[in-house]
Amino acid sequence: MESCEMEESIEYQKKSWIALRKSINGLLNKINKSNIQHIIPELFGENLIRGRGLFCRSIMKSQLNSPIFTDVFAALVAVVIAVVNTKFPQIGELLCKRMVLQLQKSNNKSQTLATVKFIAHLVNQQDPCPLGLHYFGATARNTHEGDIDKREDQLTHQISLDDKVDPQIELDIFKPDPNFAENENKYEEIKKSIVGGGDQESSEDAESESEDEDEQLMKIPR
Repeated sequence: MESCEMEESIEYQKKSWIALRKSINGLLNKINKSNIQHIIPELFGENLIRGRGLFCRSIMKSQLNSPIFTDVFAALVAVVIAVVNTKFPQIGELLCKRMVLQLQKSNNKSQTLATVKFIAHLVNQQDPCPLGLHYFGATARNTHEGDIDKREDQLTHQISLDDKVDPQIELDIFKPDPNFAENENKYEEIKKSIVGGGDQESSEDAESESEDEDEQLMKIPR
């Protein structure tokens, strides 16, 4: 009871929010082709539902600052959308809205070109699941790849440049959650279904298939 009361306290939630923001920013700031397969599980370890505004803001800012890594950011987004978006389409939809708004408001040529480049790389992903899931290893692939390949129920977000969009900036700001502990527990279950339990069988499968994955690991569309 004491533990639950502590987790529901505003002070605890605010500290958790700050930690979430720092973690998402830190992971996206250091991602590159050589470490993306390690960054992705760490990123899913963070509550991306609660932090979807932070994720969208951070990845867009990182891409603008380092457009040379656009292919890496697009591959990362493809994984997030492939794995999470069928259950929580808010993440993909929010990113689309914010990129459209960025194009609508931008008067800077380099920023506009960077945003268009990001959108183009995301479009080039087409069916991103096989590519993205190579970054997970055997556990996540066994959990999700078959399901995603069999069902074509991925959501496509269509937003026009003429549309009036709500970027939901309030999602980037801390707000107390009266059901904080419950929602954190729900995401913990989601996280387990994504990254798996890391059992012995999965480890052996990952090791036996590592050579094949090495060849495909860095095949990020350009």
